[in-house]
Amino acid sequence: MLRMREEMMKQVELDYLITFQKTHSMIKGEILLREANLQVRTMPLPTDLGDSCGFCLRIKEEELSKSLNILQEAEVEMGNLYQIHGSGSSQKYVLIKE
Repeated sequence: MLRMREEMMKQVELDYLITFQKTHSMIKGEILLREANLQVRTMPLPTDLGDSCGFCLRIKEEELSKSLNILQEAEVEMGNLYQIHGSGSSQKYVLIKE
């Protein structure tokens, strides 16, 4: 039973949220990441993360480093970076970088 649980934990993919203070920055970031053929999803900012511009980008763990590099090189003003834990209504957001 323990081994099966460990295997399931390994298969869990982690997603991250990048927040932005300005909607313009979020749109610019989304365009840049899509042009780089990265999987990015625009979504409303979860209410427990504040209000910022009201939107954020959701990114898969395997594309996080490349995404952050692209955004930094293009001087896109980012807010915070959160790691998503759990799923559905039990999702929790862990602050990784301010």
